[in-house]
Amino acid sequence: MTFSDRDLIKIGRLFNGRDGEHDTAEIAEIIGCDEEDIYNALNAARDAYRKYNRWHREHQQSVRNRVGARR
Repeated sequence: MTFSDRDLIKIGRLFNGRDGEHDTAEIAEIIGCDEEDIYNALNAARDAYRKYNRWHREHQQSVRNRVGARR
């Protein structure tokens, strides 16, 4: 199942954010889909976040190395 950005934000808020008291079954009931879809969406979001963080660390290190080489 594909979620809109608005749905993903709502899922994130229900799971982690200001309303972070819900589990995947409750979120599925609120959104109106299967629990498996919520679980998969959360896993995909975590994977994307980890990839972004990895890229960001590598990018920052590259910038630091270039600046250090100029000195």
